[in-house]
Amino acid sequence: MNISTNSDMSDIRRVKVYSFGENMQWEDMGTGHVTMALVERLQGLTIIVRSEEDNSILLESKIMPDRPYHKQEEALIVWTEDDSCDLALSFQEKGSCDEVWTSICKFQGKDPSVEITQDLSEDGEMSEPIGEISATVELPPCELSKLDEIFDTITGSLAPPICRENLALALEKE
Repeated sequence: MNISTNSDMSDIRRVKVYSFGENMQWEDMGTGHVTMALVERLQGLTIIVRSEEDNSILLESKIMPDRPYHKQEEALIVWTEDDSCDLALSFQEKGSCDEVWTSICKFQGKDPSVEITQDLSEDGEMSEPIGEISATVELPPCELSKLDEIFDTITGSLAPPICRENLALALEKE
């Protein structure tokens, strides 16, 4: 498997790093240069962003084989870390975004022409894209016997941002 890493990149990829904060808004974590490298401590291919100001690490995120990454617009890659923290890389140049996207897809064994790194269905079609997920979340009745079902509904709705928004709308209705 041929994956671009830090040692074979001929150009510096300038990005802005964003995290989705508790105030439900994207927060700028800084601007830097992204590379991908095999990090022994994390035991895998890792996205590393170093600050353009002082070379400190703004982001170090191990690419997980089953984590969905989303390529949006032409120069944006978004994903959710294990701790339910949404992250985004906004690239200065489309070509740099395409190179990093291709590396992520190759590592995961996915097709770089898709915009979401998720498995294809049995008929070869993409699973339902994030924007087409049902606009409503149905909560079970608020009863003690339904706590497990309520828990599953809430935790299942936390991964993609659109699902969290739908869950918030459902809770506001209750």
